[in-house]
Amino acid sequence: MANAFKGVYDHFLWSSKRKAYVRNVEKAKKYKCILCAIRNNKLESRVLYKGRDYFVLMNIFPYNLGHLMVVPNKHVTDFMKLDKRLLCSLMVGVQKAMKLIKYTYKPDGFNIGLNIGEYGGASIKHLHWQVVPRYKREAGFMEATADTRVVPETLDQIEKDLLKNVSKVWKK
Repeated sequence: MANAFKGVYDHFLWSSKRKAYVRNVEKAKKYKCILCAIRNNKLESRVLYKGRDYFVLMNIFPYNLGHLMVVPNKHVTDFMKLDKRLLCSLMVGVQKAMKLIKYTYKPDGFNIGLNIGEYGGASIKHLHWQVVPRYKREAGFMEATADTRVVPETLDQIEKDLLKNVSKVWKK
């Protein structure tokens, strides 16, 4: 098969776990909103916390170790339509997501992001905050030379690590 691509691609990176992702993407296409499907347990994902106003899940394409998303339970696409109570609750969720990452991985900083609208970079039409931990030494050889992001743990291991600390952050 590699010969069929001779001259097109010089290198291949084989990833057997990618097949499960491709199957999940096909399954996700039948839902109007992927985040609502996850909230309603109709689509498999890595949800760490579910509360009255929001849920927190792992980004399955993490920019860095511990990358989380805070998602309102209510399907909202317009930031300006969030009422003050829900907005405050969501911001507490972002703080708690940061605290969870700090307990677990001790990052050196954070990027908090909200992409709004197609031209604002939103790939999902449901508001959600990206909580991305940043580390002093996150760029290495692969990032610098191969334009490839390296995350030093599997999603399964990251999920186990984070779940150990969820109860410290969201006390019952």
